[in-house]
Amino acid sequence: MFRTCGQDCFQIPSFTTWLQQARLNRQQSSQVASLLHPSGEGRQQGQLCVPDPRSVTMGRLVSQIPNEDPARLARVQDAKWRTIGVDCHALERQVGERQAKDAFEAQRDRDWAALAQHYDDLVCSQKQAADAAKRDIERQVLAFQQTRQGHHTSSEWDLNRPDRFQLDSPARIGDNDAHCGPASIQRFDGEDLAAAERSQAQHQQCYDWWEAQRAQHEAQRAAQAELTLQEQEAIRVQDAVQAAAAAEERRIRADNYRATLLANMQLAEARAARDASDRQAELLRSEAELSATLADPYLGEDPAMAASSLSAYRVRKDHWKGMSAMERSAIAQQQVQQVAEKKARQQQQLHEDWQYARAQADVARNMASQANQVELFKSSMARKAAQFLEGQIMEKAARDTQIAALYTNEPKPEYFMQFGTSHR
Repeated sequence: MFRTCGQDCFQIPSFTTWLQQARLNRQQSSQVASLLHPSGEGRQQGQLCVPDPRSVTMGRLVSQIPNEDPARLARVQDAKWRTIGVDCHALERQVGERQAKDAFEAQRDRDWAALAQHYDDLVCSQKQAADAAKRDIERQVLAFQQTRQGHHTSSEWDLNRPDRFQLDSPARIGDNDAHCGPASIQRFDGEDLAAAERSQAQHQQCYDWWEAQRAQHEAQRAAQAELTLQEQEAIRVQDAVQAAAAAEERRIRADNYRATLLANMQLAEARAARDASDRQAELLRSEAELSATLADPYLGEDPAMAASSLSAYRVRKDHWKGMSAMERSAIAQQQVQQVAEKKARQQQQLHEDWQYARAQADVARNMASQANQVELFKSSMARKAAQFLEGQIMEKAARDTQIAALYTNEPKPEYFMQFGTSHR
């Protein structure tokens, strides 16, 4: 089934509509650039309007950073919550512009597909019309052959018709036949004085039929050539339209690509400037935090803060940060001794496993030797049994030969030569 081009056909956008859409895309790209640089300053350098972190003094940063802030510590350690300097609104606008561009390109592709489908349907309909005309001509030729070119219209019909003898008049209708004269013996069977005229009339009729068929064939060829020219013209028009559409599409795609590339370059420059500013600010904050951490005795784990006033062997649990170097050395020596003992146990276990494996190998070797002896005994017994059976077979064959020679009464040649020698 082919779709017809009626009221339900797709509407193809014009070239002017595509140009307007391309200009709109360029305006949107320029608006994105202006949103990234609202004040106009730093637009050539691709920088955002952020305050200079160097204007903040070291003392103010140190005073603003809390030393014990669990929420800030968790936020600094979690990379997912570090969103300093991210312009969410600009990203959302970029996503919207990208979706609008994708929708426009999808609609344009659908329009081109509809146009191609329309021309394809047009060519298919013309091809169907040409095929229908060809089938009509073939049906007319077949009808003419069935009605005007039968057996009875051929030039050989008078010679091969089955009732030719029934139509012929007899040679004599009586003794007083006017057609028969004194020399009637010379009137032969099958004589036809009008054969030449009839043959000429038949030849003329065949010539007229041939001329009519030739004219009809020439008309058919002319009609087919006309249809072929129309199809070729339609194909050339379709190819020209498709080539122009493809060229326009490539030009629009190139414009869109250049506009997108320019916007991406501007965004990259702005992002680089923003990242540099963020890194500088983060460096200043990190230096201030490091200085505060080094100056804090609690974070520095000063051992003097863990000393207990009750006993020299007791520590304050709320200030104790770990064992001393001597205690850690003793624990390390104990661990080294434990490692050596473990290695000794492993060596002993390996020796015991080796002895067990050796005993198992000896047992397996003895069992394999016994099994080999059993197999040798079985093979020797099998050979003896085979030899005994062969002897019985030979004895039976000799006995059968002897019996066959003993109980067979086969006549010899002398028996047959004695016939005819007796007087009887």
